[in-house]
Order: sequence, then structure tokens, then C-alpha cells
Amino acid sequence: MVWSQLLDVDGGADFLELGFRENHHMTSFTIGIDKPDMIRKKVLEVVTNLSGRLKEGRIVRNDTLESVRRIEGWFQDLNIFGDVQVEAALGQLRSVLNGTDYEALKDNEALKNQLAGLADQVAAVAGKLDDISVISGNYKRLIDLN
Repeated sequence: MVWSQLLDVDGGADFLELGFRENHHMTSFTIGIDKPDMIRKKVLEVVTNLSGRLKEGRIVRNDTLESVRRIEGWFQDLNIFGDVQVEAALGQLRSVLNGTDYEALKDNEALKNQLAGLADQVAAVAGKLDDISVISGNYKRLIDLN
């Protein structure tokens, strides 16, 4: 049952006894979305951590790998500005990460080097903040609640 049926807005009845009056009760909400530079900085932090661990020969745990997988999904969800460069670089990194865990990584130097290189590529693109106005400059907000 939808609110219009419970409140019987069209028929004028008030089944919930809320005292409904047309154009009196308003609902509002706020959507918090970071600016492109802040989104890129968060991506940069995660991939720099992965690259550093791989290059220094430190243990790369499954939760570190999972954080990279999560940041890629998170970036896709928040990439309303169409930042295709970072999205593409993250996609390449994610494609190599799929199926990779601590066990697959611990004795595989070639895979470690490949992941470090891809993480560095993502970091290079995400760390380039001078093109942010190009990414967000033509963006127009449109919210369709229908």
C-alpha cells in the first residue's frame, strides 16, 4: 500500500488520522556527494596504500585487497561527474584483483609487480587534480523523483 492510499489524498479521507492538508506537510532530504577532487583523494589514499605495501614487500592482507575492490565500487556509485579516466584505471586494477587473495599473492612476484604498477597508474590519474574543473564544469544537476 502506498502513502496516497493510506492517506487517501485524492478522496480526502485520513485513515492514519494525521490531519493531512494539501501542500502543508513537506518532506525534504539532503544528498551528500563529495566534489570530484575529494573523491579522487580518497581513491588516491587507498591505491597508494596498496602500492606501498607491495613495493616494500609488506604483507598485503585480504582486507587491503577488499578495500581496493570497495573503493572501485564506491567510485562508480559516486561518479556522477563522468570521471572516466579514474574509472577506467580503477576498472583495470579491479580486473586483476578479481579472484586474487592473500594466498594467490604472497609468493607471486609477477602478480605483485603487476598490481603495484596498476595501482600506480590509478594514483597518477587520481592525483592529477588540475583537470577537475573540466570534469565538473559542464555538470548540470537533475533530480527526477518520478
